[in-house]
Amino acid sequence: MTTEHLSRERVLEVIADRFGHSDFSTRELAEALGVTEPQVRGALGWLVHARILHAVGGVRRLDCCQRPYRATLYRWTGKQIPPDPPGCRRSRPNALAAEWLARRW
Repeated sequence: MTTEHLSRERVLEVIADRFGHSDFSTRELAEALGVTEPQVRGALGWLVHARILHAVGGVRRLDCCQRPYRATLYRWTGKQIPPDPPGCRRSRPNALAAEWLARRW
């Protein structure tokens, strides 16, 4: 498992190649990417918000203590990620955020 930054483009590429229009969970996607599950959730949340993925139900699983829980299943809608518009915040650094992060606490 790596700790690399995951782009939403990379996540969608793996979804299209590995799962196509089949259902998958965050755990299965993390295994396909070779990363931890929390790393996948940020990109997945953006893709759901953009209506590129949608929740289609759930599956019953057991946690490490054998307690049941329900994992959400997702499905790709077939849509692609739209290009960022000119001047998008993602494409330019935020000076205020950089200054705040550079502060010594």
